[in-house]
Amino acid sequence: MVDARRGGHPTPMSDSKSTMKLVEYLDKDNNLSQKGIDKLTGYIAESKEFVEQMKCEEMISFATSAVRDAANSDEVLATWRRKPALSCRSSPVKTRPA
Repeated sequence: MVDARRGGHPTPMSDSKSTMKLVEYLDKDNNLSQKGIDKLTGYIAESKEFVEQMKCEEMISFATSAVRDAANSDEVLATWRRKPALSCRSSPVKTRPA
């Protein structure tokens, strides 16, 4: 979490990360399993609650390659979009910087 104002430098206020090991939820066809989707969705919901408690204006999440490269990544994103409390938008990511 950062305190950011237009034209100013972002000031770090908090950092929240979770090691989810989503790659372990990929099946032989490279689909993220429902259990993996549920785990991810649960973490996002918890994070959103924290963001609201802290009165943040915006939450930005980053998907790991397990989500981005999953054969069913569109379905995973659609799961979030169907839940109004977890609305999200995605940006195309070509490759991770070296």
